[in-house]
Amino acid sequence: MSTSIDLGELRRSRRRSTLVRWGVAAVSVCVLVGLAATAWFSPLLAVDSVTVEGGEIVDADAVRADVESRTAGVPLPQVRTHSLSQDLQEEHTAAASIDVSYAGPRSLRVTVVDRQPVIAVVSGAEAVRYDADGVRIDAVPAAGLALPVLTVADGADAASAARDGAALLTDIDGVLDAEVDELTVEPTGTFVLRVHTDDGPTEIVFGAVDDAERKGRVAAALLGEGHERIDVSVPDVPTAG
Repeated sequence: MSTSIDLGELRRSRRRSTLVRWGVAAVSVCVLVGLAATAWFSPLLAVDSVTVEGGEIVDADAVRADVESRTAGVPLPQVRTHSLSQDLQEEHTAAASIDVSYAGPRSLRVTVVDRQPVIAVVSGAEAVRYDADGVRIDAVPAAGLALPVLTVADGADAASAARDGAALLTDIDGVLDAEVDELTVEPTGTFVLRVHTDDGPTEIVFGAVDDAERKGRVAAALLGEGHERIDVSVPDVPTAG
């Protein structure tokens, strides 16, 4: 016994099924687009809470106020966190990084990481602090300063000197068994480090900041001999006296 198949009807049935699937998909897309548009423009999702975490040097209240002024009344989906993070870091230069992220349907979280002071340039009662990259962090009272002080001679560029001095101190960190008292830079670019050991104060002439770690190791080997002045500007031929 044979069964005849209506191929035309089969094709029409398949077309109807395809059209139904496409129709369901189109409706779903329209619903999603509608929901996205509602979220994008809806005042119900306007930012109303900003939390700032981390940072002791950076003024957290100032960062919070800055974020609130930039996002007031803006629906959360419209807040471009990466762009906002960049703008905040340009505004608050004492921060090594500022990261903005979503923290809820109407909330933002801001995470601040401070730059770490390495050296300070003192002028009168004020000290300007710099990080390891020589970036200016802030100005604080010179009294009670717990940082190595950089003295910049007349004619030397303070910003460049701070950058190079910070690099020098970073390179010799942990190399010298001595307490750093002061770092001086001359107009020629020669750096002189004054340290204090159990035997008393010692002056170390580094010259230029290049090869600072190696110069520091050479100076460390001579420090224990009780010298008052050590010159490692040419580390292959150090002098001491």
